[in-house]
Amino acid sequence: MQNKIICLGGDKRFSYIRKSINEELNINEAELIILPFSPDETLLSQAFNNLRKDQIVLYGGNIPKEYRDLKNAICYSKSEDFLLKNANLTAEGVLSLLITEIDKSLIDTNVAITGFGRIGKSLFKMLTSLGCKPTAFSCKGNYLATGYERFKNLAKEFDCVVNTAPALVLDEEKLKCLKKDCLLIEVASAPYGIDFNAADKLELKTIVAGSLPGKISPESAAKIILEEIEKIAFKGE
Repeated sequence: MQNKIICLGGDKRFSYIRKSINEELNINEAELIILPFSPDETLLSQAFNNLRKDQIVLYGGNIPKEYRDLKNAICYSKSEDFLLKNANLTAEGVLSLLITEIDKSLIDTNVAITGFGRIGKSLFKMLTSLGCKPTAFSCKGNYLATGYERFKNLAKEFDCVVNTAPALVLDEEKLKCLKKDCLLIEVASAPYGIDFNAADKLELKTIVAGSLPGKISPESAAKIILEEIEKIAFKGE
């Protein structure tokens, strides 16, 4: 990249970004300022408090509205290409969790996927290619995903339920129908799709698996962020 870029904070993804940029700048020298997906108040203050009109802040989506509305604040994670690549990395991260957390092969594991957006579809495809027969659920249902009204009838079959839906779909009524040793993996962001209070009361094991690309494959996750930043820097996107 030819632009003067600085990357502030973040997980291992952003460590790789800093290595790729290879710039030792202070924030006043930078043309592009990269923020992580969930910057704290300190990073937000660094990026925006003394922002010049000729500087651009690149953010991942999770910043307050008053900053998102600024003309020189640009989201690097909104393109369909990025979202699909990130969904694939997230699905790979879920596979890693399934392999390490369940004492069966994937072929012998009955996995339910709640939510059938980008991540749900990617995970369904990966599991199917490995010989697993996942069951997917969505609000509308289609030829690959069934409606939630059938969840309770099928629940006893599941060894694991992976939620990708960003709204509550696994309430206490549904959770009661699961086996006691069924594993719950939450991939969606807050407010989540699993009723954790009910899961705790039912003594179901839960894993909140947020930001999987940054934990499981940070170098690849950094690469897709940099690809989007290059588009913004060189093509004005």
